[in-house]
Amino acid sequence: MKTNQVRIDIGFGVGTGRTGKPLVDAVVQAGLTSIIQVATDLFGGCTVYRTYGSWRCEKTGITHYEDGRTLTLYVKFPSKRTERDLTVLADLIKDRLMQQAVYIVKTPVNSQLY
Repeated sequence: MKTNQVRIDIGFGVGTGRTGKPLVDAVVQAGLTSIIQVATDLFGGCTVYRTYGSWRCEKTGITHYEDGRTLTLYVKFPSKRTERDLTVLADLIKDRLMQQAVYIVKTPVNSQLY
């Protein structure tokens, strides 16, 4: 059976907060647990990958290097509800992990289930 899907990748840091100060491990773990739960409730499941990257603080101009995560979702037949749910998830990530921003990449996917 063929389906039209969108792969959605949401990237965010877990090393430092929006102020550039390190995040405490317990905050990161609790944040990831709630983010994964909400992603599963909204989209039926997700996959989380460990990443590493950099960002520049707008206030200080200092470049920070940190661990991150990419949360991947597959959505069949995206709709306006998908966009609302993505906003909820992005806002949750920014709140729980004290992030200034997250990135969201949407890639059309044609897949076949066997």
